[in-house]
Amino acid sequence: MRNGLTTILCLSLLFVPIAQHQDDNFLDLTKNRPPQKKRTHLVGKGGGVGVGNGLHMQKTVPLKLTLLSLDKRSYQLGDHWIYEVILENITRDTLVIPWSPDYDRVKPDEEKDPPGYLHAFLSLVINDEVSGQQFMPGEVIYGSELVPGSLKRLHPGQKVRIRASGQIYFGQADVYKRVLAKLPDRFDVRANFTLWDRPINPCYEPAVSTNSITIELKRRR
Repeated sequence: MRNGLTTILCLSLLFVPIAQHQDDNFLDLTKNRPPQKKRTHLVGKGGGVGVGNGLHMQKTVPLKLTLLSLDKRSYQLGDHWIYEVILENITRDTLVIPWSPDYDRVKPDEEKDPPGYLHAFLSLVINDEVSGQQFMPGEVIYGSELVPGSLKRLHPGQKVRIRASGQIYFGQADVYKRVLAKLPDRFDVRANFTLWDRPINPCYEPAVSTNSITIELKRRR
């Protein structure tokens, strides 16, 4: 009996670190967040986060991005969606990415960047045959040395999973009218991850998922 209990205890100790390791590699941005104070220059959730004018961009961010899942395959215009992506470090070096949704803790002073400050924009992209890629409202992720755990270090080959939410919204009036006129229709959806490591423009071109998921989009009833 004692040997049996010892065996069970040993097995449980083996599985606990594995579960903790998996949790460390998963970020759920759909959970409720603490209230955020009002900012005059908030970098936050929405579709207004641009990707810069390209003046300071270098090669594509060295991460492989995979669109893992969508909560549905059929949506109405204006619907919210929940999706999951996987980010994989495809370099031989350790990469650092932001890993917190809490802007107030990461950057308490909006006029000054704290040490190690990073932020990234994660969203889904719908391809319009005339206007090209249309960025949907998405999530902003933050990190700095002020908040332990808000910066994620990815070792070579390491993968992390992120669950996020967004909305199907076409911000340009001409694109919206053109899409609306041909609904219902099918569209390919990809994920986009833009990493900033400087105050104004990102250092890298956005990473776009290597795969896409086809959805049906309908008019709102």
